[in-house]
Amino acid sequence: MFSCYQPISNDEPIVAKKELRDDDWLDLLRLAYTGRKKTFKHYSDSYLSTNGQTYWSHTSQLTAYLPNYALKIRELIGGE
Repeated sequence: MFSCYQPISNDEPIVAKKELRDDDWLDLLRLAYTGRKKTFKHYSDSYLSTNGQTYWSHTSQLTAYLPNYALKIRELIGGE
């Protein structure tokens, strides 16, 4: 994924209503193990749906922190 942002006026309201929750990220990780094409489609559709939102420049770097995500994935899909 490549994202591109443009500067806006300081008077522009910061509106970011759509975002992935922790459960969404976990589901994407699960899909990455079970269906890569589906994962990309799901993530790209989600990301494209945020078009037009405004963000502070640093918030794009703040994604979910999922401690023990590997254990959770193994529980969801099976395996060691």
